[in-house]
Amino acid sequence: MNKSTAIILMLMIPFGLISQELKNPFFIKADFSKILDYNKKPDPNFDIIDNIYVGKFITKNLVLGITTNNTKSGVDPDRYVPIYSLSEYQFFSMYYLNITDDQMRPFLFLKRPFKFKDETYEVFNTDGIPETIVQPFDFFNQLNVGLGISIKLVNNLFIDVTYYQLLQKTIYGFNNGITSFGIHYELGNQ
Repeated sequence: MNKSTAIILMLMIPFGLISQELKNPFFIKADFSKILDYNKKPDPNFDIIDNIYVGKFITKNLVLGITTNNTKSGVDPDRYVPIYSLSEYQFFSMYYLNITDDQMRPFLFLKRPFKFKDETYEVFNTDGIPETIVQPFDFFNQLNVGLGISIKLVNNLFIDVTYYQLLQKTIYGFNNGITSFGIHYELGNQ
């Protein structure tokens, strides 16, 4: 069992107990595909284990949780700047805009890595010479914002389509937009 799976399992038990006790549903989601903005093609490095979301409904409209989604410095592997990992986990929140319609529910989506310090980047300029760039900590740096819709399949099982991108461009000038397709289950929802 890898570290991501162990963390998710450790979080599921307390969230599940709290959800049953407080009557707020427990939320689990897995993305099964992503389409990247830069080339309009599915992500060739997609791994479902790195796209699991675990959370809890804080109110009837708001879900807060953690995801195993690995934050990368970019999504375009064709650039001359190599992609590297920034954080192995992220916070996420979903706010449902209309929960009166049980079949289709639009939502706002936010996701932010656990990193809360200055970032040091090792990049190569166009001459192939390495340079070090320090980017000071900014909460809005690496904050993904987006919109999505949940479509009910059966009982508490939904299919989700979400489009999100970085609120601020990366140091390379990209917003790294992504369309994700996932499925989520609401445990404890009556």
